[in-house]
Amino acid sequence: MEYAAGDADSSTTEFQFGVGGGSMERVLSRDCSGGATSVRDVPFFEGGAAIVHNFSDVRVGAKVDVVPSKVIAFSDLYGEGSGVMSGLFPGITDTVSGTSVFLTPTIGLNLKNVGLDVGAMVDVTRQSRKVVPTGRIRLGNPKSGFATIGYGANLPMLTGGGFADFGFGGNVGKPGMDFWGGLGWGPYSGTVFSAKQNIPLSPNFVLNLNGLINFSQHIQFGLAAGGTVKF
Repeated sequence: MEYAAGDADSSTTEFQFGVGGGSMERVLSRDCSGGATSVRDVPFFEGGAAIVHNFSDVRVGAKVDVVPSKVIAFSDLYGEGSGVMSGLFPGITDTVSGTSVFLTPTIGLNLKNVGLDVGAMVDVTRQSRKVVPTGRIRLGNPKSGFATIGYGANLPMLTGGGFADFGFGGNVGKPGMDFWGGLGWGPYSGTVFSAKQNIPLSPNFVLNLNGLINFSQHIQFGLAAGGTVKF
């Protein structure tokens, strides 16, 4: 479902992968009140993978994301100008091209009713090595009901629910059949509605499905599929 919240057994290794694509809205101009007067669709594709080893309640891992640079531009990270959101969320720009590869080592706690993961994300394809902190907090038991809030922790990074997200999840059937619904932000224009579904296909493999949508001037959406393999 999502990289940083789970219900892992002690001394296990999990490998997760995912690919996704969608379309975002690039605001070209605004009126005096701040409303968008001209927008353009920006289609994109992305992928990612992560590996996590669980030492009972402690987990360590690393995540790799491959994303078009134009849809994951940070104003304070790359020094870009118009079109890139400042502050917490990345934005879309016309002045950055190519593909960014992000490496994020992580460490966290995975207790029964509380989970916390923190990471440090670096774009290894650029000379700038500025670190973007990432993380996710889970409150509640993954086997019943829980809430999560995350920043830069989804896999895939953007179609997995937005760069940042908040929502609620729980088990909806047999063990591992988990559903999550919530809201996401960045780099999409406005808030997106996001849903995630885990479908266990065997004791050691879970199918991960993600979808999000936003009804603004143009429909923004993202779809992703992947899997989690437990060793």
